[in-house]
Amino acid sequence: MDAIAEVGRPEVQRKQDTTHTQIRGSSLFLGGRVLSLGINFCAQVLMVRFLSVAQYGALAYGLSVVAFLQLFATLGLQDAISRYVPIYYENGEYEKLFGTIFLAAGVIFGTGLLIVASIAGAPGFLSHLLTHEELALRLLPILIFLVPVEAADAMLDGLFASFNSASSFSSCGGTRP
Repeated sequence: MDAIAEVGRPEVQRKQDTTHTQIRGSSLFLGGRVLSLGINFCAQVLMVRFLSVAQYGALAYGLSVVAFLQLFATLGLQDAISRYVPIYYENGEYEKLFGTIFLAAGVIFGTGLLIVASIAGAPGFLSHLLTHEELALRLLPILIFLVPVEAADAMLDGLFASFNSASSFSSCGGTRP
């Protein structure tokens, strides 16, 4: 009998609504992630099927260099965004919030541009350090433009996740400025 009486309370109802919202958001995120992995898997299968061994090896090499350099392009600022943006948003410190976002975007843009300029601008200078394969050396200056794109994607993932967290926190009983 007590359990039935507690369900009618506003606090219990709010907790159930919050739980339902979080489960719905997590399910949507999981579905999107599974769809993304499925599309990526199909693209990889098609590339393996239609490219020769040397061509696929050059593509895989270029993509691995891009993934490695993307870590240096972000400088870990995607983690700073997901850490500080919700705090500044909840406290109403919008100057610090926009400063954090613009600082991270500027640093990512600057380091991405520096990486692209160093690889694409001087291919002969770094070619003896990277590889001796002709196809990979011709493909790398094209794929290197993915470094700032991937870094911006990581930053925006952290930014969107932090705004989702901020709205989740305020719906749990916090006050919105």
